[in-house]
Amino acid sequence: MSSQFDKISLQQSDIENQQNFIKDQLEKYSTQSNLLKISITLSLLLFLFAAHSIYSRIIINRKNKELEKTNAKVVSQRNEIKKFAEQIKQNNENRLNFFTGFRMNSKHQ
Repeated sequence: MSSQFDKISLQQSDIENQQNFIKDQLEKYSTQSNLLKISITLSLLLFLFAAHSIYSRIIINRKNKELEKTNAKVVSQRNEIKKFAEQIKQNNENRLNFFTGFRMNSKHQ
């Protein structure tokens, strides 16, 4: 009978050890599951930030091209204005020289 009690006691101890092992395994599973969820969430966020970064870069490149075109137009218009200003200045000088010369000629006659 003592032998049966020893076997029962031994089996009870084995069962408790197995239950503790199962408990430890469940804790590990829970921890790993949470880490996996966190990793997936962070990976998804990383993907979204990367996609947003690529999209932003595309938009910035488009805007830069538009600005370059606008800048080229402005430079062209500025050059035209300078050219017209030079022409007007030259015309005014010619006109002034003409009238100055006309007055001097009329005084000498």
